[in-house]
Amino acid sequence: MSKRLATIGLGYVALMLALGWFWYRYQWQADFNFFNDSQEWAYLDKLGHLFITYWLASLLMSNEAQDKKYIACLIAFLMVSGIELADGFSVRYGFSSYDMLANATGALLAWFFPAGKSLSIFKFSFWPTSWASLRPELLGHHWAEQLIKDYNGQSYWISFPLPHLLCPRFFPPWLGISCGYGAGGMLYGQPGQNPAFFSEWMIAPDLLLSQLPVKDQRIRGFLIFADLVKLPFLLMVWRTDLGLSVQLWPA
Repeated sequence: MSKRLATIGLGYVALMLALGWFWYRYQWQADFNFFNDSQEWAYLDKLGHLFITYWLASLLMSNEAQDKKYIACLIAFLMVSGIELADGFSVRYGFSSYDMLANATGALLAWFFPAGKSLSIFKFSFWPTSWASLRPELLGHHWAEQLIKDYNGQSYWISFPLPHLLCPRFFPPWLGISCGYGAGGMLYGQPGQNPAFFSEWMIAPDLLLSQLPVKDQRIRGFLIFADLVKLPFLLMVWRTDLGLSVQLWPA
């Protein structure tokens, strides 16, 4: 695990430096404070905490013994929780017990359903939105900031291989179906502050790169990591403001 941990550790340091620059540099305060954000951003920030912790723990795992898997989950939980400690010193936010619960849930999911070893795969997608230009100081001035800040453009997915849902003889193991969740119309954290708020549920075909028949362990490791991104396809969407539709994502 040492080489993998070192690589992820460097990525973590880079992520914290990026967050410090893009997110926190105008927000620091002297006193540590708590914050109840259980209803904010239509739960997308909680899904983000769960997703990052899950993938960090999964990437730290390999063919490890049970005690090493426990260590991987604990390290991932502590790394993502470091972001929550930074929130505790922010004038805009604060330490959230709900974010910590999401971190713990992500670690537990990685313990039972690690990426590359389970049928279900958790995925993420992002597409820039017009909402960010209305409040760039909060949602981001450019693409790199918006990837982190603009919850309007984020979606979280869970994918399943079609052979395990339907007739296995007709579908290859790398062909899947994904169910996703997202929201939009958000200029403020609380849904009640956003008159144009909507949430959306999506279903779409998917490619499960980690299920490709590749024997080379380096290539397979790359495919497992690449599988965290949901690829765009024709999808069926149910939006709370428009109802059911079929569209090409990204539209």
